[in-house]
Amino acid sequence: MKQDTINEVFQWSAEDVKCEKKIDKIREELADVINYCILMADVCGKNIQN
Repeated sequence: MKQDTINEVFQWSAEDVKCEKKIDKIREELADVINYCILMADVCGKNIQN
């Protein structure tokens, strides 16, 4: 699942996450997860605007 890719970014210490090199990867993966959630809500017939 996509969450695994986010988990990979955070699997180390808090100091590792502060690394600026990881920020773009975190943003990309988080955007992917949000997109999948929106698609899943649509398939399930849920209106996420409410």
